[in-house]
Amino acid sequence: MNIKEGSIEFFVLLILGMIALWLVISFMGSFFGGWWLLTNGYRCQKKLTGTTWLFQSGSMGRGIAASMGINAEYGMFLIVTANDDGLGMSGIPYLLPFHPQLFIPWEEISVRQMRAFFIIPQVVLTFAAHPDVRFSISNRLADKIQAATGQNWFDEVPQPAEEK
Repeated sequence: MNIKEGSIEFFVLLILGMIALWLVISFMGSFFGGWWLLTNGYRCQKKLTGTTWLFQSGSMGRGIAASMGINAEYGMFLIVTANDDGLGMSGIPYLLPFHPQLFIPWEEISVRQMRAFFIIPQVVLTFAAHPDVRFSISNRLADKIQAATGQNWFDEVPQPAEEK
């Protein structure tokens, strides 16, 4: 066998192996993180309209794993769209297979502020149809979504004055 022939075969196998690994990782992230579960009820078949942000980051997890910080991380692989009706999410095409486009109406979303690792502020969204799935985004992205839709998720509720 010629060294050049072996190098080409190795290169082809390496590329195919990397593609297979990417597909497995993408499937596992979708399945275990909860994205695939959200497609039952929130899958979007039409083109989303509204304000769109490309290359956004977030993390998604479900159940006990999410409460322990084990999430599918989407570093700059997300497309987020917000309009008056709800929130749309999708992966960058061809980079996130097994992550179909989602659209969740606002009345199905609950929002709360949390801290990751006790220091990093983040906003966690949960969904009525699948309350065990948590989608975490940065405060910065949450602010953009609120500004684009005219919402205010964290209004301070006035506390009654204490009686003396």
